[in-house]
Amino acid sequence: CGLDAMAALRRIDPRVTAIVSSGDTADHAMLNPAAYGFASALPKPYEASELSRVIREALAARPPRS
Repeated sequence: CGLDAMAALRRIDPRVTAIVSSGDTADHAMLNPAAYGFASALPKPYEASELSRVIREALAARPPRS
């Protein structure tokens, strides 16, 4: 499950940047990704250009590492 994976990633690095992606647009994480620790949500199916855009935006928005 994506939420379990995100929880495991947060234990390793609390500042991890991740994007949730699902075909279930009614999924709680898809509706409110920030509440589950995700930088963004990308509904499936998607084009490579959409994936690229969402990744660029998520990386640009993350705070600088100290």
